[in-house]
Amino acid sequence: MSKQMVIVGAGTMGSMIAAALQKAGAAGQLTMMRRETSRQSVDWPSVEVVWLAVKPQDIKPAVTDLPKLTTQLVISVMAGVSTRTLQQLTGAERIIRCMPNTPTTIGKGMTVWCATSATTQADKQWFTRILEQFSKLMEVDSDDWVDKATAVSASGPAYVFAFAEALTAAARDLGFSEEQARVLVTQTCVGATALIEQASVPVAELRQQVTSKGGTTAAALNALELSGFDTMWKKAIQAAYDKSKTLSR
Repeated sequence: MSKQMVIVGAGTMGSMIAAALQKAGAAGQLTMMRRETSRQSVDWPSVEVVWLAVKPQDIKPAVTDLPKLTTQLVISVMAGVSTRTLQQLTGAERIIRCMPNTPTTIGKGMTVWCATSATTQADKQWFTRILEQFSKLMEVDSDDWVDKATAVSASGPAYVFAFAEALTAAARDLGFSEEQARVLVTQTCVGATALIEQASVPVAELRQQVTSKGGTTAAALNALELSGFDTMWKKAIQAAYDKSKTLSR
């Protein structure tokens, strides 16, 4: 399963991928390529897999000094950079484009991916064997679906964190201490997401089970509805999707 690999980019995503590969025992020899790393220090003919984990706007300068990756499997974890663009920039034909999210670091991730037609079945099997140890996987048939998933699952943890942050602040406003508010919100989020995962009914039904007519939960949800809660989320997801279409330009 182990292969000789290079990760171009040593930021949050690159470090996350490196940790996952090492934990899985998949990196026979792993080189983390930072800005200051000499491209000449890498024995490129022996490299089997190249991971691209730089910021989308940095992809062109990041690959400028690389040799054409015509024999390597290229795996991109960049938002908004299409497989066609990657082919043009790297010369690669075997390309997997994936979008993991940060819970991958604790084995609770979600990764959506697609591959070019030249990518072999063996490439795909190797990739899925590695990633499924840390993440649920969803294969899609086009870059556009990866862009859409980026707006939902890749950016999604930040939405959950923002919700938890706001709920914690509201709890403090009611008089709870910082620690009390943190415990209340954390366990509520953990328990609610566990229910979603284990339930055999739609999430809307779970919400209805908690919402008694004329009760406290109904009052809170009504306030959210009057604030345009559903519309706000649709706008937020659309904004993330639209942004993914412009990142590499």
